[in-house]
Amino acid sequence: MVIQHNMTSINAKCQLGINTENKKKSTERLSGGYRINRAADDAAGLAVSEKMRWSVRGLHQASRNIEDGTSLVQVADGGMEEIHAILQRQRELAVQAGNDTNTVADRNAIQQEVNALSVEITRIANDTTFNGKHILNCSGNLSHGPVNADTAVTNLLGVPGSRSDGVLQGFMATNAAGNIQSQLLFGGYSAGTSFLEAKVSVGGDNYTLRTKTPLPTNCVVTNDTTSIADRVKTTFTYQDDTGNAVFSIVRTVEKIANPTGNTGEVYKMSYALENHTTQPMTGSIEVSLDVKFTGNDNPSFLMDNDVNETIITNAIQYPDNAGHMPGVMNLFSTDNPYLNVQAIVNGCGATTPDYVKIGQYNNIAGNDWRANMTISDSAYDVGWNNINVGAGGISGAYTTMYGVSDPLLNPVLAGSHSVPVELNIQASDRAHTAITIPLVNCTAEKLGVDALNVMSFNDAGATLDKIDKAIDKVSEYRSDMGAIYNRLEKAKNNVNNIEENVQSAESRIRDADMAEEMVKYAKDNILEQVGQSMLAQSGKINEGVLQLLQ
Repeated sequence: MVIQHNMTSINAKCQLGINTENKKKSTERLSGGYRINRAADDAAGLAVSEKMRWSVRGLHQASRNIEDGTSLVQVADGGMEEIHAILQRQRELAVQAGNDTNTVADRNAIQQEVNALSVEITRIANDTTFNGKHILNCSGNLSHGPVNADTAVTNLLGVPGSRSDGVLQGFMATNAAGNIQSQLLFGGYSAGTSFLEAKVSVGGDNYTLRTKTPLPTNCVVTNDTTSIADRVKTTFTYQDDTGNAVFSIVRTVEKIANPTGNTGEVYKMSYALENHTTQPMTGSIEVSLDVKFTGNDNPSFLMDNDVNETIITNAIQYPDNAGHMPGVMNLFSTDNPYLNVQAIVNGCGATTPDYVKIGQYNNIAGNDWRANMTISDSAYDVGWNNINVGAGGISGAYTTMYGVSDPLLNPVLAGSHSVPVELNIQASDRAHTAITIPLVNCTAEKLGVDALNVMSFNDAGATLDKIDKAIDKVSEYRSDMGAIYNRLEKAKNNVNNIEENVQSAESRIRDADMAEEMVKYAKDNILEQVGQSMLAQSGKINEGVLQLLQ
């Protein structure tokens, strides 16, 4: 018999601790309802359960997404139902107008109703929206609205003293809501075609200064940003090998209201040639500008809003064979057929250039330019020749402008390009699994019923043909929407079924079996009580030693 270590008591205490811990876990599971409350309970089971949980939540949101898509389709179908009804009424009126028993006054009355119904078709198409998105006039989803060139003139310059000193940087344009709409680049270190080039002849010597970064070592730059508010004057001075100034290009940039009559702002860039010698000088100035929209380095050119002119895709030089020199070049992104940018090269305060070149990046300026290239990266040149400057004098100002204007719809692009043309409904918890809802354009113009004429028998017959085609087109649109609606319903049922089954599987992994846990709890509760009793009894075992000492 020993008294230093009561092993029976220690064993009873150990078993009591185990039973108490088991009872504690059973209590936690019974009170929370989960079998897995922490990673230690079942590490592998927890990992599987968490994957199923995010899948269930994603599927639940996908179901809600599909419901939103279903609602959108219902709104679209409701709008087209009314358009269908209007077209049916117009057809009825056309049939009525085809009867020559009608007087001119009768047909005038019919014509007025037909015209009013065409206007209403367009109104319905424009006003049928879902959460702000146009669904019966897809071109209405294009980003447009009043824009302003929001970059201060003093922020256009490259960092003074750097390799881009004096070079014009790109600027941002914002819409009325203050959201960035496009980055409009017309200069900067990364723009290989945005620079000046002056060629002069003086005293039998020829000199060339190109301000393409990095600037040549014989070019000295000075920037004046303080003498006149909102204006920057930069002087690029050419020095000969002995360090004597030969000539300077003086550029003045200021931001003004768009002089074309549109709202918006442009940067007015004026250039002059200054003679530092004691002899007369003859020279030329060429301005090379890069053109870039955010995400699109190849915008389209449309000259003077000439809707009959093909969008320029090849290098071209003006004046053309007919002697035409464009005044305003409208630049459009092919991703958005709304006008964002205007380059003003003639008129509106610009100095008439001797030539304008539209060509390919890195192959446009000076002798590098070649006609009929495919434009893969847009840029353009504006040039003035035969500039005569007296000894110690300075030439007049040669001016061009570049900036933003009203976002007018490009009439050429609009006929074949609308963005966006569809909406994607995220119909699963997995990436890139979408149901596509095509958007349609049900305006009277797109349906071909914007200019109906029922003033004669023949006119009424032609109108009937147009209306029949419009009815067929709307019927096709509604059929597509009906098919999409049915697909969305099936997709929702499938998603809900998957969600239910995954939730059930996750429950089997993570949830506690209450009956099983109650059995364990009852067992551990009894064992705990027994353990407490045995611990008390084991403490009396060593009392037998006292009997030996008597």
